[in-house]
Amino acid sequence: MVSDNARAALAALERMGWTIRPANDHQPLPAHIDARYQAIPSPVRSFIEHLDQCVRSDEQVWFLTFADYSVEAGSSIAWNEWEHLESEESQHAEIRAFWDRHLPILHSVASDYAYLAVCVDPASAAYGNIVRGDAPEFRETVTVCGSFDELLEQIVRMQHGDEPDNLAGLFLDPHDERNLRSAPQGFFGGIADRFRRLPLFERYRISVVVEPVPLRPLWNWENWSKIMPPLTAVIKGLSAEAVIRPRQAGDHDNWLRFGRLPWNENSNRTWTTKYLADPNLAGKVQFFATEIWAPSRAISFESRRGPELFCLLDRNSADGSQGFVLAIRKDVLRRVDIAADATEFAVREILTNSAHATFERRWGEHGRFGSTVVDNGLDWTGSGAVLSWAMAHRRGHVMSFRWRRSMRL
Repeated sequence: MVSDNARAALAALERMGWTIRPANDHQPLPAHIDARYQAIPSPVRSFIEHLDQCVRSDEQVWFLTFADYSVEAGSSIAWNEWEHLESEESQHAEIRAFWDRHLPILHSVASDYAYLAVCVDPASAAYGNIVRGDAPEFRETVTVCGSFDELLEQIVRMQHGDEPDNLAGLFLDPHDERNLRSAPQGFFGGIADRFRRLPLFERYRISVVVEPVPLRPLWNWENWSKIMPPLTAVIKGLSAEAVIRPRQAGDHDNWLRFGRLPWNENSNRTWTTKYLADPNLAGKVQFFATEIWAPSRAISFESRRGPELFCLLDRNSADGSQGFVLAIRKDVLRRVDIAADATEFAVREILTNSAHATFERRWGEHGRFGSTVVDNGLDWTGSGAVLSWAMAHRRGHVMSFRWRRSMRL
Protein backbone atom coordinates (compact mmCIF):
# COMPACT_ATOMS: atom_id res chain seq x y z
CA MET A 1 0.00 0.00 0.00
CA VAL A 2 1.20 3.50 -0.79
CA SER A 3 1.47 5.96 2.09
CA ASP A 4 -0.81 8.91 2.76
CA ASN A 5 2.07 11.18 1.70
CA ALA A 6 2.34 9.37 -1.62
CA ARG A 7 -1.40 9.56 -2.27
CA ALA A 8 -1.43 13.29 -1.52
CA ALA A 9 1.58 13.89 -3.80
CA LEU A 10 0.06 11.90 -6.66
CA ALA A 11 -3.19 13.83 -6.32
CA ALA A 12 -1.21 17.10 -6.41
CA LEU A 13 0.64 15.99 -9.52
CA GLU A 14 -2.64 15.16 -11.23
CA ARG A 15 -3.91 18.66 -10.43
CA MET A 16 -0.69 20.01 -12.00
CA GLY A 17 -1.45 18.12 -15.21
CA TRP A 18 0.53 14.91 -14.71
CA THR A 19 -0.78 11.57 -15.99
CA ILE A 20 -0.98 9.08 -13.12
CA ARG A 21 -1.84 5.41 -13.58
CA PRO A 22 -1.65 3.26 -10.42
CA ALA A 23 -0.65 -0.37 -10.81
CA ASN A 24 -3.45 -2.92 -10.62
CA ASP A 25 -1.25 -5.17 -8.51
CA HIS A 26 1.89 -4.81 -6.44
CA GLN A 27 4.87 -5.09 -8.82
CA PRO A 28 8.13 -5.97 -7.01
CA LEU A 29 11.27 -4.40 -8.37
CA PRO A 30 13.29 -6.56 -10.80
CA ALA A 31 15.88 -8.88 -9.30
CA HIS A 32 18.82 -7.01 -10.85
CA ILE A 33 17.73 -3.82 -9.05
CA ASP A 34 17.38 -5.59 -5.70
CA ALA A 35 20.76 -7.25 -6.17
CA ARG A 36 22.53 -3.96 -6.80
CA TYR A 37 20.54 -1.74 -4.41
CA GLN A 38 19.95 -3.66 -1.21
CA ALA A 39 18.99 -0.73 1.02
CA ILE A 40 16.28 1.14 -0.91
CA PRO A 41 14.25 3.21 1.61
CA SER A 42 10.83 1.65 2.07
CA PRO A 43 8.82 4.79 1.07
CA VAL A 44 10.69 4.86 -2.26
CA ARG A 45 10.17 1.14 -2.88
CA SER A 46 6.47 1.32 -2.06
CA PHE A 47 5.96 4.32 -4.35
CA ILE A 48 7.70 2.65 -7.31
CA GLU A 49 6.07 -0.76 -6.88
CA HIS A 50 2.53 0.62 -6.93
CA LEU A 51 2.77 2.78 -10.08
CA ASP A 52 2.38 1.94 -13.75
CA GLN A 53 2.88 5.51 -14.98
CA CYS A 54 3.64 8.95 -13.53
CA VAL A 55 4.56 11.43 -16.26
CA ARG A 56 4.33 15.22 -16.75
CA SER A 57 1.85 16.57 -19.31
CA ASP A 58 4.55 17.20 -21.95
CA GLU A 59 5.98 13.68 -21.42
CA GLN A 60 9.43 15.15 -20.82
CA VAL A 61 9.65 14.33 -17.09
CA TRP A 62 8.60 11.10 -15.39
CA PHE A 63 9.01 9.02 -12.25
CA LEU A 64 10.58 5.66 -12.96
CA THR A 65 8.30 2.65 -12.49
CA PHE A 66 8.66 -1.14 -12.58
CA ALA A 67 8.55 -1.12 -16.40
CA ASP A 68 11.44 1.37 -16.59
CA TYR A 69 13.66 -0.60 -14.22
CA SER A 70 13.00 -3.77 -16.20
CA VAL A 71 14.81 -2.35 -19.25
CA GLU A 72 18.57 -1.84 -19.41
CA ALA A 73 20.28 0.96 -21.34
CA GLY A 74 19.69 0.58 -25.04
CA SER A 75 16.06 1.71 -24.96
CA SER A 76 15.30 5.36 -25.66
CA ILE A 77 15.95 6.55 -22.10
CA ALA A 78 16.67 3.65 -19.74
CA TRP A 79 16.66 3.81 -15.96
CA ASN A 80 20.51 3.80 -15.92
CA GLU A 81 20.92 5.98 -19.02
CA TRP A 82 23.08 8.63 -17.35
CA GLU A 83 25.48 6.04 -15.95
CA HIS A 84 25.95 4.51 -19.40
CA LEU A 85 26.31 7.94 -20.97
CA GLU A 86 29.12 8.77 -18.54
CA SER A 87 30.69 5.36 -19.04
CA GLU A 88 31.61 6.45 -22.53
CA GLU A 89 34.25 8.59 -20.86
CA SER A 90 37.10 7.66 -18.48
CA GLN A 91 36.94 7.01 -14.70
CA HIS A 92 34.74 3.91 -15.03
CA ALA A 93 35.33 2.70 -11.45
CA GLU A 94 34.49 6.10 -9.99
CA ILE A 95 31.37 6.35 -12.12
CA ARG A 96 30.23 2.85 -11.13
CA ALA A 97 30.80 3.61 -7.44
CA PHE A 98 28.68 6.76 -7.61
CA TRP A 99 25.74 5.01 -9.27
CA ASP A 100 26.01 2.08 -6.86
CA ARG A 101 25.19 4.64 -4.14
CA HIS A 102 22.43 6.48 -6.02
CA LEU A 103 19.26 4.97 -7.44
CA PRO A 104 17.62 7.18 -10.11
CA ILE A 105 13.92 7.73 -9.43
CA LEU A 106 12.98 10.50 -11.87
CA HIS A 107 14.25 11.49 -15.32
CA SER A 108 13.90 14.75 -17.25
CA VAL A 109 14.72 15.31 -20.91
CA ALA A 110 13.19 18.79 -20.99
CA SER A 111 15.92 21.20 -22.19
CA ASP A 112 19.04 19.56 -20.70
CA TYR A 113 19.02 16.08 -19.17
CA ALA A 114 18.40 15.97 -15.41
CA TYR A 115 17.41 13.42 -12.79
CA LEU A 116 16.47 12.89 -9.17
CA ALA A 117 18.03 10.00 -7.27
CA VAL A 118 17.92 8.62 -3.75
CA CYS A 119 21.10 7.89 -1.81
CA VAL A 120 20.95 4.17 -0.97
CA ASP A 121 24.28 3.83 0.85
CA PRO A 122 23.36 2.94 4.46
CA ALA A 123 26.91 3.74 5.62
CA SER A 124 26.58 7.34 4.41
CA ALA A 125 25.26 10.25 6.47
CA ALA A 126 23.32 11.18 3.33
CA TYR A 127 21.36 7.90 3.26
CA GLY A 128 17.81 8.57 2.09
CA ASN A 129 18.60 12.04 0.74
CA ILE A 130 17.11 13.02 -2.61
CA VAL A 131 19.65 14.61 -4.94
CA ARG A 132 19.42 16.30 -8.31
CA GLY A 133 21.99 15.97 -11.11
CA ASP A 134 22.17 17.79 -14.44
CA ALA A 135 24.02 17.18 -17.69
CA PRO A 136 26.88 17.17 -18.34
CA GLU A 137 28.07 16.98 -14.70
CA PHE A 138 25.77 14.13 -13.72
CA ARG A 139 27.70 13.30 -10.55
CA GLU A 140 27.91 16.91 -9.37
CA THR A 141 24.66 16.74 -7.43
CA VAL A 142 22.60 19.09 -5.29
CA THR A 143 20.65 17.77 -2.29
CA VAL A 144 17.03 18.85 -2.75
CA CYS A 145 15.34 16.95 0.11
CA GLY A 146 16.42 15.09 3.22
CA SER A 147 14.10 12.16 2.49
CA PHE A 148 11.59 10.85 -0.04
CA ASP A 149 8.71 11.80 2.26
CA GLU A 150 10.04 15.35 2.29
CA LEU A 151 10.04 15.32 -1.52
CA LEU A 152 6.40 14.18 -1.52
CA GLU A 153 5.53 16.99 0.89
CA GLN A 154 7.28 19.50 -1.37
CA ILE A 155 5.21 18.28 -4.32
CA VAL A 156 2.00 18.82 -2.35
CA ARG A 157 3.07 22.36 -1.44
CA MET A 158 3.86 23.20 -5.08
CA GLN A 159 0.19 23.22 -6.02
CA HIS A 160 -0.27 26.05 -3.53
CA GLY A 161 2.50 28.24 -4.92
CA ASP A 162 5.56 27.04 -2.97
CA GLU A 163 8.05 26.10 -5.71
CA PRO A 164 11.63 25.33 -4.61
CA ASP A 165 14.10 26.42 -7.31
CA ASN A 166 15.58 22.94 -7.82
CA LEU A 167 12.18 21.26 -8.19
CA ALA A 168 9.84 23.73 -9.90
CA GLY A 169 11.33 23.17 -13.35
CA LEU A 170 10.86 19.42 -12.99
CA PHE A 171 7.32 19.22 -11.67
CA LEU A 172 5.55 22.27 -13.07
CA ASP A 173 4.31 22.29 -16.63
CA PRO A 174 6.81 24.32 -18.70
CA HIS A 175 4.02 26.75 -19.63
CA ASP A 176 2.85 27.19 -16.05
CA GLU A 177 2.80 30.89 -15.13
CA ARG A 178 4.70 30.12 -11.94
CA ASN A 179 7.73 29.14 -14.03
CA LEU A 180 7.94 32.74 -15.28
CA ARG A 181 8.19 34.59 -12.00
CA SER A 182 9.84 34.35 -8.61
CA ALA A 183 7.93 33.29 -5.53
CA PRO A 184 7.10 36.07 -3.01
CA GLN A 185 10.14 36.87 -0.92
CA GLY A 186 8.55 37.84 2.38
CA PHE A 187 10.02 40.24 4.92
CA PHE A 188 13.41 38.58 5.46
CA GLY A 189 13.74 37.78 1.76
CA GLY A 190 13.24 41.47 1.01
CA ILE A 191 16.01 42.41 3.43
CA ALA A 192 18.35 39.83 1.88
CA ASP A 193 17.54 41.17 -1.57
CA ARG A 194 18.57 44.66 -0.52
CA PHE A 195 22.01 43.33 0.38
CA ARG A 196 22.26 41.50 -2.93
CA ARG A 197 21.80 44.79 -4.75
CA LEU A 198 25.08 46.03 -3.32
CA PRO A 199 28.02 45.82 -5.77
CA LEU A 200 29.58 42.86 -3.96
CA PHE A 201 26.36 40.83 -3.85
CA GLU A 202 25.06 39.31 -7.06
CA ARG A 203 25.54 42.27 -9.36
CA TYR A 204 26.96 41.68 -12.82
CA ARG A 205 28.57 43.60 -15.63
CA ILE A 206 27.31 42.13 -18.87
CA SER A 207 28.03 42.43 -22.56
CA VAL A 208 25.54 41.18 -25.14
CA VAL A 209 26.04 41.04 -28.92
CA VAL A 210 23.26 39.95 -31.30
CA GLU A 211 23.54 39.52 -35.09
CA PRO A 212 20.16 39.27 -36.90
CA VAL A 213 21.54 37.21 -39.82
CA PRO A 214 24.44 34.88 -38.93
CA LEU A 215 27.14 35.26 -41.54
CA ARG A 216 29.93 33.61 -39.55
CA PRO A 217 28.42 31.19 -36.98
CA LEU A 218 30.11 31.39 -33.60
CA TRP A 219 29.71 27.64 -33.15
CA ASN A 220 32.09 26.92 -36.03
CA TRP A 221 35.57 26.09 -34.76
CA GLU A 222 37.29 28.51 -37.16
CA ASN A 223 35.34 31.40 -35.61
CA TRP A 224 35.18 30.19 -32.01
CA SER A 225 38.94 29.59 -31.99
CA LYS A 226 39.43 33.36 -32.36
CA ILE A 227 37.29 34.07 -29.30
CA MET A 228 38.85 31.37 -27.13
CA PRO A 229 42.20 33.11 -26.32
CA PRO A 230 40.79 36.26 -24.65
CA LEU A 231 38.02 34.24 -23.00
CA THR A 232 40.65 31.82 -21.67
CA ALA A 233 42.44 34.83 -20.14
CA VAL A 234 39.20 35.79 -18.38
CA ILE A 235 38.70 32.28 -17.04
CA LYS A 236 42.30 32.04 -15.80
CA GLY A 237 41.69 35.15 -13.70
CA LEU A 238 38.81 33.52 -11.81
CA SER A 239 39.04 31.26 -8.79
CA ALA A 240 36.30 28.87 -9.98
CA GLU A 241 36.65 26.09 -12.54
CA ALA A 242 34.80 26.73 -15.79
CA VAL A 243 32.61 24.05 -17.39
CA ILE A 244 31.06 23.99 -20.89
CA ARG A 245 27.40 22.97 -21.37
CA PRO A 246 26.50 22.43 -25.08
CA ARG A 247 22.96 21.96 -26.39
CA GLN A 248 22.77 20.35 -29.81
CA ALA A 249 20.02 18.13 -31.21
CA GLY A 250 20.00 15.32 -33.75
CA ASP A 251 17.50 14.69 -36.51
CA HIS A 252 15.16 12.85 -34.11
CA ASP A 253 14.93 15.86 -31.77
CA ASN A 254 17.23 14.05 -29.36
CA TRP A 255 19.80 15.96 -27.33
CA LEU A 256 23.25 14.85 -28.41
CA ARG A 257 25.60 13.42 -25.85
CA PHE A 258 28.64 15.13 -24.40
CA GLY A 259 30.65 14.08 -21.40
CA ARG A 260 31.81 16.57 -18.82
CA LEU A 261 33.66 19.38 -20.63
CA PRO A 262 36.03 21.40 -18.43
CA TRP A 263 37.37 24.54 -20.07
CA ASN A 264 40.32 23.69 -22.30
CA GLU A 265 41.10 23.59 -26.03
CA ASN A 266 40.25 19.91 -26.38
CA SER A 267 36.80 20.41 -24.84
CA ASN A 268 36.14 23.39 -27.10
CA ARG A 269 37.14 21.40 -30.15
CA THR A 270 34.79 18.64 -28.98
CA TRP A 271 31.63 20.72 -28.76
CA THR A 272 32.34 22.60 -32.01
CA THR A 273 33.35 19.57 -34.11
CA LYS A 274 32.18 16.25 -32.60
CA TYR A 275 28.77 16.49 -34.27
CA LEU A 276 28.65 19.84 -36.03
CA ALA A 277 31.67 19.16 -38.26
CA ASP A 278 31.03 15.45 -38.87
CA PRO A 279 30.36 15.07 -42.64
CA ASN A 280 28.26 11.96 -41.95
CA LEU A 281 25.88 14.11 -39.89
CA ALA A 282 25.60 17.02 -42.33
CA GLY A 283 22.09 18.44 -42.17
CA LYS A 284 21.17 16.24 -39.22
CA VAL A 285 22.52 18.31 -36.32
CA GLN A 286 21.01 21.53 -35.01
CA PHE A 287 22.89 23.93 -32.76
CA PHE A 288 20.85 25.62 -30.05
CA ALA A 289 23.26 27.03 -27.49
CA THR A 290 26.44 26.61 -25.50
CA GLU A 291 26.83 27.89 -21.95
CA ILE A 292 30.01 28.33 -19.94
CA TRP A 293 29.74 28.44 -16.15
CA ALA A 294 32.41 29.18 -13.54
CA PRO A 295 31.75 27.49 -11.20
CA SER A 296 29.43 24.91 -12.73
CA ARG A 297 25.68 25.30 -12.75
CA ALA A 298 25.24 22.63 -10.07
CA ILE A 299 27.79 24.23 -7.73
CA SER A 300 26.22 27.66 -8.25
CA PHE A 301 22.78 26.34 -7.35
CA GLU A 302 24.13 24.46 -4.35
CA SER A 303 25.83 27.59 -2.99
CA ARG A 304 22.76 29.72 -3.79
CA ARG A 305 24.98 32.30 -5.42
CA GLY A 306 25.34 33.25 -9.05
CA PRO A 307 28.49 32.13 -10.85
CA GLU A 308 31.59 34.28 -11.15
CA LEU A 309 31.20 33.99 -14.92
CA PHE A 310 28.35 33.05 -17.20
CA CYS A 311 28.80 32.98 -20.98
CA LEU A 312 26.21 32.08 -23.61
CA LEU A 313 26.33 31.77 -27.37
CA ASP A 314 23.03 30.81 -28.94
CA ARG A 315 20.95 30.64 -32.07
CA ASN A 316 17.37 31.87 -31.99
CA SER A 317 15.29 29.30 -33.85
CA ALA A 318 12.41 31.78 -34.24
CA ASP A 319 14.22 34.53 -36.17
CA GLY A 320 17.53 32.86 -37.03
CA SER A 321 19.67 35.38 -35.15
CA GLN A 322 22.79 34.44 -33.22
CA GLY A 323 24.08 36.06 -30.06
CA PHE A 324 26.72 36.14 -27.36
CA VAL A 325 26.41 37.05 -23.69
CA LEU A 326 29.28 37.47 -21.23
CA ALA A 327 28.36 38.18 -17.61
CA ILE A 328 30.96 38.67 -14.87
CA ARG A 329 30.15 39.09 -11.19
CA LYS A 330 31.34 42.49 -10.04
CA ASP A 331 33.33 41.30 -7.04
CA VAL A 332 35.74 39.52 -9.44
CA LEU A 333 35.56 42.02 -12.29
CA ARG A 334 38.76 43.94 -11.56
CA ARG A 335 40.88 40.82 -12.08
CA VAL A 336 39.56 40.11 -15.57
CA ASP A 337 38.10 43.33 -17.00
CA ILE A 338 40.75 43.92 -19.68
CA ALA A 339 40.49 40.35 -20.97
CA ALA A 340 36.68 40.64 -20.87
CA ASP A 341 36.79 43.70 -23.11
CA ALA A 342 39.13 41.86 -25.47
CA THR A 343 36.61 38.97 -25.60
CA GLU A 344 33.76 41.32 -26.49
CA PHE A 345 35.82 42.97 -29.22
CA ALA A 346 36.77 39.58 -30.68
CA VAL A 347 33.08 38.66 -30.88
CA ARG A 348 32.13 41.95 -32.50
CA GLU A 349 34.85 41.53 -35.11
CA ILE A 350 33.17 38.28 -36.17
CA LEU A 351 29.58 39.50 -35.83
CA THR A 352 30.07 42.62 -37.94
CA ASN A 353 26.36 43.44 -38.48
CA SER A 354 25.37 43.26 -34.83
CA ALA A 355 23.69 45.25 -32.11
CA HIS A 356 25.41 45.30 -28.72
CA ALA A 357 25.27 46.74 -25.22
CA THR A 358 27.33 46.63 -22.04
CA PHE A 359 25.41 47.19 -18.84
CA GLU A 360 24.87 46.17 -15.22
CA ARG A 361 22.10 44.20 -13.57
CA ARG A 362 21.48 41.41 -11.12
CA TRP A 363 21.46 37.76 -12.13
CA GLY A 364 17.67 37.84 -11.97
CA GLU A 365 16.16 41.20 -12.87
CA HIS A 366 12.57 42.34 -13.03
CA GLY A 367 11.58 43.43 -16.51
CA ARG A 368 9.84 42.50 -19.74
CA PHE A 369 10.85 39.57 -21.89
CA GLY A 370 8.47 39.64 -24.85
CA SER A 371 5.01 40.42 -23.55
CA THR A 372 5.51 38.82 -20.14
CA VAL A 373 6.77 40.55 -17.01
CA VAL A 374 9.19 38.22 -15.25
CA ASP A 375 11.95 38.17 -12.68
CA ASN A 376 14.28 36.01 -14.71
CA GLY A 377 17.78 34.63 -14.41
CA LEU A 378 20.31 35.13 -17.19
CA ASP A 379 20.32 31.39 -17.89
CA TRP A 380 16.57 31.36 -18.53
CA THR A 381 16.68 33.73 -21.50
CA GLY A 382 18.32 33.97 -24.90
CA SER A 383 20.69 36.66 -26.07
CA GLY A 384 17.90 38.50 -27.87
CA ALA A 385 15.89 38.80 -24.65
CA VAL A 386 18.97 39.98 -22.74
CA LEU A 387 19.58 42.69 -25.36
CA SER A 388 15.92 43.75 -25.26
CA TRP A 389 16.14 44.13 -21.49
CA ALA A 390 19.31 46.20 -21.83
CA MET A 391 17.70 48.50 -24.39
CA ALA A 392 14.74 49.05 -22.06
CA HIS A 393 17.01 49.91 -19.10
CA ARG A 394 19.57 52.34 -20.49
CA ARG A 395 20.34 53.81 -17.09
CA GLY A 396 22.32 50.65 -16.37
CA HIS A 397 24.55 51.02 -19.45
CA VAL A 398 28.31 51.40 -19.08
CA MET A 399 31.05 51.95 -21.64
CA SER A 400 33.01 48.72 -21.15
CA PHE A 401 33.98 46.05 -18.63
CA ARG A 402 36.99 48.13 -17.62
CA TRP A 403 35.15 51.43 -17.27
CA ARG A 404 35.08 52.72 -13.70
CA ARG A 405 32.21 54.54 -12.08
CA SER A 406 33.12 55.44 -8.53
CA MET A 407 29.60 55.29 -7.15
CA ARG A 408 29.06 51.76 -8.48
CA LEU A 409 32.29 50.01 -7.48
